Amino acid sequence: MEQGHLSGLTGDASGTVWASGVDLAHPEQVLFLRCTVGEWAVSYSSSLPIPDQSEDAWNRVTRTSITRVPGANTLWAVASTGADAREKGFILRRN
Repeated sequence: MEQGHLSGLTGDASGTVWASGVDLAHPEQVLFLRCTVGEWAVSYSSSLPIPDQSEDAWNRVTRTSITRVPGANTLWAVASTGADAREKGFILRRN
């Protein structure tokens, strides 16, 4: 049974590795993983609005990606919720 997936990977100016993805246990939030000194820390975005879908599989965050701003510790993530004509896109910033 799928529990989620990772779909974005980047490093910040301090050398910390970040990943973004979907955690089905938190369907309205973007999953962020941060690796420092070989340890992974889990955090989540605030809840995103989910469009009403007829298909339960799309009633969640469906896609994510993450990148950094060169020379800064600012990270940008993109995410989408829903699917097809009811899909919504989001841009998220992490400092």
